[in-house]
Amino acid sequence: MNQDEQKKIAGYKAAEFVENGMIVGLGTGSTAKHAVDALGERLTENFNITGVPTSDRTADQANGYGIQLLDEPNVENIDVTIDGADQIDPKTGLCIKGGGGAHYLEKKVAKKTAKQIIIADDSKLVDNFGGYDVPLEIDESKRAGVRLYFEDASMQFEYREEKSDSGNLIGDVVFDGSKTLEEFEAELMQIDGVIDTGVFNGLVDMLIVGKEDGSVEVISY
Repeated sequence: MNQDEQKKIAGYKAAEFVENGMIVGLGTGSTAKHAVDALGERLTENFNITGVPTSDRTADQANGYGIQLLDEPNVENIDVTIDGADQIDPKTGLCIKGGGGAHYLEKKVAKKTAKQIIIADDSKLVDNFGGYDVPLEIDESKRAGVRLYFEDASMQFEYREEKSDSGNLIGDVVFDGSKTLEEFEAELMQIDGVIDTGVFNGLVDMLIVGKEDGSVEVISY
């Protein structure tokens, strides 16, 4: 079973945790796309949900199925959110998101969610985050100062060409593993101009992993 097939079985399994009438956070990316497909295919007179999309492209996908949508600022409480991750520690649920540039809104949705489900294939599981990029949401007016901070600290950092759906800059900084990821994120959040990071700490309630042999592993935290 290839990676996309693993993502699909994880996404369809996660959709089973969604009940009629729920408000559902809809994640962004190649893995979360399968969960949106699964939910869209289930829509009937007896199964209806309200979605809270985490990106414009997810909103477009959900609209194609006729899923009723609400914008994140208009929602106080979300029942369940299904989203992917770039890397996740299966022992703790600590993860990095943002490869697709949607991490700022994804985190805002996650913080309003009662049950956050991360879906992944085997390749996303790690026990050490050293060497991986941490995506950042950055205030454009602070662009030069943020770059100078990382240059002075001799840290590998690059801006992306595209902006986030919120209109902010996106940058990636390499985590060297010399401290914990939680400590690293705390330092990043002290930088003037960094709005948020792609580190999701204490926000994941369940991990669903699609395996190469076709099985699915469900881990609760």
